[in-house]
Amino acid sequence: MKISSKLWVLAAWLMMALSVHAQVAGEKDDEQEKADSIVSVNQSISQDSNFVGFNTHAIKMMARSYGDSIALRWGVDDYSTWRQLNYYGYNVFRLHMQGTKLKIDTLALALKPLTLDQMRLKYPESDTLAYMGMQLMYGRGRLTLDQTLSAPGTVGSLVEVHDEQQSIVGYAMLLAEWRRDLARDMALGLLDRNVTPGTVYQYVVQPSHIDSFNIIQPGFLDAVLNEKYTPEAFDVEVTGQPTSDIQLNLEWPATKYSSFIIERRKDKETNWKRVNEKPFVPFTSQNLPDDAPIQFADYPGRPGIYHYRVSAYDAFGELTAPSSVLTVDFGDRVPPTAPVLRRIFIHRTDTTGIVRQATLYFTKDTMENDFIGYIPFYYNERIAEGKWVPLTSELISPRDTVVTVNVTGLETGMICIAAYDTLYNVNYSLPQTIRIDDRVAPKAPTNLRAHTAPDGTVVVVWTPSGDEDISYYDVAYANDPTHEFSIKQNVYNDSIFIDSLTQEVNQRYIYYKVRATDYSNNVGEFSEVLRVLRPHYIPPMPCRLLSNDVNDDRIHMEWVASNEADLHFHRLYRKLEGEQYWTLLAQFDADSVTAADDKILFDDMPNKVRNKSYLYAMETYNLSGCSSGLSKLYTFDFQGSLIADVPITLMATHNAKNRETKLAWELKGKPDNEDYYYCIYRKGAEDNDFKFLLSAPKDDLSFSDFLLKPGEKAEYYVLIHYNDGRDSTRSNIVSVTASK
Repeated sequence: MKISSKLWVLAAWLMMALSVHAQVAGEKDDEQEKADSIVSVNQSISQDSNFVGFNTHAIKMMARSYGDSIALRWGVDDYSTWRQLNYYGYNVFRLHMQGTKLKIDTLALALKPLTLDQMRLKYPESDTLAYMGMQLMYGRGRLTLDQTLSAPGTVGSLVEVHDEQQSIVGYAMLLAEWRRDLARDMALGLLDRNVTPGTVYQYVVQPSHIDSFNIIQPGFLDAVLNEKYTPEAFDVEVTGQPTSDIQLNLEWPATKYSSFIIERRKDKETNWKRVNEKPFVPFTSQNLPDDAPIQFADYPGRPGIYHYRVSAYDAFGELTAPSSVLTVDFGDRVPPTAPVLRRIFIHRTDTTGIVRQATLYFTKDTMENDFIGYIPFYYNERIAEGKWVPLTSELISPRDTVVTVNVTGLETGMICIAAYDTLYNVNYSLPQTIRIDDRVAPKAPTNLRAHTAPDGTVVVVWTPSGDEDISYYDVAYANDPTHEFSIKQNVYNDSIFIDSLTQEVNQRYIYYKVRATDYSNNVGEFSEVLRVLRPHYIPPMPCRLLSNDVNDDRIHMEWVASNEADLHFHRLYRKLEGEQYWTLLAQFDADSVTAADDKILFDDMPNKVRNKSYLYAMETYNLSGCSSGLSKLYTFDFQGSLIADVPITLMATHNAKNRETKLAWELKGKPDNEDYYYCIYRKGAEDNDFKFLLSAPKDDLSFSDFLLKPGEKAEYYVLIHYNDGRDSTRSNIVSVTASK
């Protein structure tokens, strides 16, 4: 009898059926009653169209038989489903045919993980994998929607929480693969010992509670034959590439397995030793393809022949059979002891003075059995692109302690002696300088220029001297071109120098110059001196008022400036009390002020508003454009002159017909205040002096007088009267005689 393909639906209701039968008073159902109940439930479900295409989660199952037992493993791939099943538990049933009847055995009802206290009591603190399982099931600190990097409630926030939850359930399934005891205690596995060899079994794992909001499909295994287990083969080829520092990079193809044990043994040894005590889980990355090979690095530590093999953990926490064996010969990686270069003798045999040969004297205290000889090497960073080059084409005999080499065309540089063994492991003597004469000093660098930054950084660059054998450049500096320069730094292989200047130095400039030195230690001439303005971004000190004098005509001020070296100019501002904006009165060059003993003299004649207070302030700028801000404000009450000098020209005519004396005037300047009006004065024949006649608005420049009688004479003049109490100078006096 074969179980129906709809057994997952049947199993979902199996607990309900068994629960109903368990209510029969004091009696346990026999197997036939259970089977009849299951068939009845199955028929009812088959007729219910509501289950067609139902969206559910599923329990995934697998089993392994050993003959005397069958190990079950199950799991889910969804965090919320895993948490729900941990809360309600699992029901586990075994089905098999007994004769012609279907026999159903209950292996577990509401199987749940051990509690946290039970886990702690069972496992020691040194069992890191067990405590990892406790953290996954009961740990605090889960990411919540208000703790994500993305804004709470957004899709990004939901994705972050989902990814963490899926990682948690993934690690839980991985732990259950590594350890069968953890699989049992995390309710992700069970060992069925009450089985008969050669019998075929079916297993069902279902939720112990049916949740209408999260339907979980039960897990089902059909036709599990109970027979002795043969470990799986791990049929992969392990390869490896040894490196010079006795490191081996193992590699094997990607497989269905997720964790591995790597074993190693030395040649002629019988026992294998684990390289990794805990399962090795390969690093995964979204940037790597799914079929990327698995890699592992091992450090045997000593030369020799080693054998390697790899086994994989399967889903039941058991190791597969080992892979094929990889044999690696690291060989001898120990170099010979280093020789000592004792002396260098330079030959000057011809009349030209050109060096063509050098004799090297060296020793080696320890002579290893595999030591085969020496090679001298020469180094000059300009020659051979900065590489060490051999001075002989063949090995020098281990018995020799002196060698003469050809150095024609070479310059002053470094020499060392290399010692080799049969596997060409090499060790070197300490390098020494070989001085090959060059008595021509390099030319001076040119085109010095500099760039400054607000933080005090100065970048000095120059055009190289043009000589090919420049070893380095000396950069010298001083705070005054007449002072002695100091070497700031040696610059190698470059024509740029970066200096860092403090902004608190009371110096306006810093001066640089550069010279070149070649590999023969010939020192060239310095370049021209470069003057660089020091960046000063600390605000300068503001000016202060030393003395003042106020009279009717002017306000005299004497200001004192600071003696800082980097000052550029000073600005004097004025505003009337109550006004919002300042008026710039004058600007003073800082160098001129310094020449005048740091004093600024200024006379102001406001002539603007009398009987008002004037405010004055100074602002100082340095050469870097940094401002001191306004100085302390100084207030002066200014009376000013009562007479304003505004020239007025008055003209007059008389019209006898209508007896009109017509006055008109014009200004030769502009009044310094808009608050004014005109006053007309008149002196008649019977008047001893001029009398005020009337006033005219500032927009009127004429007036008509109808007071003159025929033959009568009168004199007139006009002046401006300001609302602040001042008067302008009088206009000219005009005389008018009316016609008879």
